[in-house]
Amino acid sequence: MLILLALLSTQAGSVQSSPVNACTFLQDSTVAEALGLPMAPGIRDDSGPVSKGPYAAPGAYSSTCLWKVKGDPVKEAGYAILNVIRWPTGPADAHKFLKSFWDAARSGDIEQQPVPLKIADEALWWGDGVAVRKGAVSFGISVHLPGRRPEERVLEEKLAREIVARM
Repeated sequence: MLILLALLSTQAGSVQSSPVNACTFLQDSTVAEALGLPMAPGIRDDSGPVSKGPYAAPGAYSSTCLWKVKGDPVKEAGYAILNVIRWPTGPADAHKFLKSFWDAARSGDIEQQPVPLKIADEALWWGDGVAVRKGAVSFGISVHLPGRRPEERVLEEKLAREIVARM
């Protein structure tokens, strides 16, 4: 699961949703090179304005991009997925995304205790992906490669650093 949260936009004192495109944070060739596999181009699928749920914030916008390994059978398909949310209300709301992983571990919703990482302003690995915050942008990147589970965290961290470098 990948989630990226972005920036702040105001007009006449009110916060406006500002769309973000998760597929622009990584080039298709970067994903293919990192995973060492031929990848189909990223497919964008936005949730749009985030007005409900634990990440609800005025003007927040969520976008997802999915890259699939070319030629993999559907049930065994490898992929990388990035989710981005733009938080025009600032870093405190962007932090909610990372905090949700600590809360999920504490309540037993995820098995893995998050591991802090030194990427951008704050980051963590939560067992199935890397979550990062840089300023008022948060994102999550996950990689799934059947038979290569031990490599996934390394690839997630590598891709997270690529994303931060492009921000």
